[in-house]
Amino acid sequence: PELSVIGPVAYYLLDSLGSHFLIIYTVVYPLILGGVFAYLGYLIFKRKDLL
Repeated sequence: PELSVIGPVAYYLLDSLGSHFLIIYTVVYPLILGGVFAYLGYLIFKRKDLL
């Protein structure tokens, strides 16, 4: 992969986390973050919706 596009951070993460954990992290982290924000959006809009 072309890690030089991302820069030195990609090399640091790959060295510190390892390739398998980095792949798991890049899949799980956005799913958890998206779930949290979807739930917060649900809580906000269930009380006061525009319609």
